[in-house]
Amino acid sequence: MNDASGREPTPVSGASQVVRNVAAMSLAEGVTRVLAFAYNVALMRYLGALGYGQYAFAFALVALVGSAGEWGFGMLTAREVAREPRRAGFLIGNLVIVDAALGGAVLAATVAIAAASGRPPAVLAATAVVALFWTTASVTELLNGVVRGRERLDLEGALSLVEKCLAVGLGFYGIWRRWELPALVGITLAAGLGRTALTFAVVRARFAEGGTELKPQQWPALIREAIPLGLAGILMLSYYRVDMVLLPLLCGERALGVYAAARKLVDALSFVPSAFLNATLPRLSRHAVADPESFRRGALQACKAIALATFPVAGFLSAFAEPLATKLLGQDFAVSADVLRVVAWSYALMGTNYVLWSTLTAADRQVHALRCTAAALAANVLLNLCLIPRLHHLGAAVSLVATEGIACALMCRAARDLVPVHTLPALWLRPGLSVAVLVLTALIIMPHSLIAAALASASAFAGAAFITRAVTPDDWRTAVSGLFRRVSDEATTVTHP
Repeated sequence: MNDASGREPTPVSGASQVVRNVAAMSLAEGVTRVLAFAYNVALMRYLGALGYGQYAFAFALVALVGSAGEWGFGMLTAREVAREPRRAGFLIGNLVIVDAALGGAVLAATVAIAAASGRPPAVLAATAVVALFWTTASVTELLNGVVRGRERLDLEGALSLVEKCLAVGLGFYGIWRRWELPALVGITLAAGLGRTALTFAVVRARFAEGGTELKPQQWPALIREAIPLGLAGILMLSYYRVDMVLLPLLCGERALGVYAAARKLVDALSFVPSAFLNATLPRLSRHAVADPESFRRGALQACKAIALATFPVAGFLSAFAEPLATKLLGQDFAVSADVLRVVAWSYALMGTNYVLWSTLTAADRQVHALRCTAAALAANVLLNLCLIPRLHHLGAAVSLVATEGIACALMCRAARDLVPVHTLPALWLRPGLSVAVLVLTALIIMPHSLIAAALASASAFAGAAFITRAVTPDDWRTAVSGLFRRVSDEATTVTHP
């Protein structure tokens, strides 16, 4: 595809393309997360710890049960479109119908579970509305799989920005008008419906090659192929949310509000690992078929890059936990600082787990990812049941970090014959040393000046990363190449050997 001047876009390497996609998605998501974070802070202050605990319960329950509505179709679509773009139209036309039907079943199951839990009527109504939103979001995720398979994360980011701006704008209006909990949750549903419709129109117009002919006879085969991906996704989401379901049952909704507030600070930055997952999956899927050496090299590059992106963030959140909790959320959430100091380190492990997940899926090892995630979920449930009654919200935080470590170890073992995972500790050593310098600098200077501590710790990390060569000149060249060179929109089809 030529640009306006008639010149061909400059080809870029696979690593540069991944950098470009991660940067585009992270920029869009960064803006939306800032808006959403501001709204959530206002919502916490408006609802208080008890009200926000009810709000978090509705989303956690639906996320735990409703993940079956997506059933792995988004990741399956991304992988298949990356290999054979001509299948996009067929996948869209058939899987949207299957996905919507599964979402309807999940909606009914979620409402039934919420009613059986004995929650107040307002919480039941909010849960039903969130379940409707989750059904539309699962369809959107499927459509996003086509966009990711064509490596157009910039387009996905733009659509996400539109949705978040609408949701946050209406949310602040609802707080100003002092709406009740179900109405506030309904704002999320309205924005989600708008995004689903817009994404469907854009994807069908631009990427639905070969038409959208319905073939119901092939639906069972598609479902069977997606089942391992769907189950693995359900289990991974479960160990991110099961603690938020167990906490109010074992310790009350106020304990959940304290814990959920700290988790919200970490979750607000989860778009970076997600962007790496979505950017590396299509590229690794093509290399896994046609070029195993590039596959191994790309997976290791992704592991190094995600460590450089997530380790310093985890260190910063842990070191500055107290001012973040008290200044941003208010004194009612001061105890959330203890939770944040611990749960921040789950962010560092989460990034590597996302890349390993992408590696296994790209190589058609989704069954291995399923086994690893099932074992991690079992460990998470046991840890939560043992630690929450004793340590309350802090027990949930320790359980989450330990679960991420277990999942990382298991997925490294599953991928050991695909990539040299034994080199990962060496890749983590230099960023880890730089983060240790960041945390020590913050702890020394923070009692004197918060702003000076933030600036000094950032400078200390940059200096340590330079001295230890955590970032090499080749890394900088790859980043610059991905950010400033134009990339062709033409689809690439892999020839299977």
